Amino acid sequence: MRLENASLYLDRASSADNTGLLALVAEAPVVTPAFSYILDRAPDYFAFSRFQGEKTQIQVAHSSEKEVLGTISVVHDRVWLRGQPQPVAYTADLRVSQRARGLGLGDRLMQNAMALARGASDQPVFTVVMKDNPVGLKMNANLARDGIAEMRKVAEIRLYFFLALPCLKAPGAYQSHPAQVSDLREMHALWVRVKRGQNLARAWSYDDWLAWIQAVPELEISDYLLARNQAGELCGFFAVWNQQALRRIRLTQSGFALRSLRTVWNTFHGVWGLPLLPGAGQILPVCQVLNLCVAPEHRRALSVLLSSALAGLRKQDALLLGMALDLQDPLNHELKHFIASTSDLYLLSNADFGAARPGLFHLEIGWG
Repeated sequence: MRLENASLYLDRASSADNTGLLALVAEAPVVTPAFSYILDRAPDYFAFSRFQGEKTQIQVAHSSEKEVLGTISVVHDRVWLRGQPQPVAYTADLRVSQRARGLGLGDRLMQNAMALARGASDQPVFTVVMKDNPVGLKMNANLARDGIAEMRKVAEIRLYFFLALPCLKAPGAYQSHPAQVSDLREMHALWVRVKRGQNLARAWSYDDWLAWIQAVPELEISDYLLARNQAGELCGFFAVWNQQALRRIRLTQSGFALRSLRTVWNTFHGVWGLPLLPGAGQILPVCQVLNLCVAPEHRRALSVLLSSALAGLRKQDALLLGMALDLQDPLNHELKHFIASTSDLYLLSNADFGAARPGLFHLEIGWG
């Protein structure tokens, strides 16, 4: 049957859509120059969304037979923005079935998501798009064309995927160790001091943060690594989260370069004590950095934290560690001694920040 845009209707997703959403994700992989992959959220598509923000709304496009042919999510949260706690929303996880492409369904989903995201108070909305994704950039540009909203570029974000190899740089004047419950008050105080000056960092209270850590699957307080200087002062921290209980990166196709690397890697991987590089259909063993917070006067502490995190990955047979940084963040300069693949994103927003850049932006790759 030939599909028409008018025959598709948008609705709030329900548990009855779970199977259809999982099938849609499997059908619509993310394509990069090196490989393509799906973000496998089986068996429960909705589980991941319960922790993305204060509230997540998932919209679906149904055919007349209730087949799921498209989806988009709107995540509502409370964050630091221009130094003040403020509600914002994000649009994310846009997927359109191959059967419904060319019908303008992506634009409809985007328009509907923007209406949900802005709400009655016309709050700021943010989204990220890969720099080499012309379709995603065009869809955001179409919002202005259709008189919905102008999504302006407000920052460039670099995604790092660090190989779990030892760093040859000396650790410097910092020591790293896992966090304990007794460290959390000090950690929260550092978070507020540093992150109130970084846009989109979550503006949570101590109690809200503790409750969130306790609720997220496979995340423990001991997964947070702390860096202290010789005086015992807390200088930075982040968590290393293995999110495979909620979401996995499943490779669907490898480019020539990755296939060649896999042949060499799998011959010598045992020298470094690392797992095999998976092939198509297999899970890529990745962990994510969460809640990255480093005092600006102690930015060299990041390399100590990262070295400790990668050593932990090698012990649990993980291969990569993902992290995101604003390209303007001085912390980028502390990463040159680590081996990583990188890709760049545009952070877009309908908020008008004027000519002056509003400061650094904080982005959590683990919830993207």
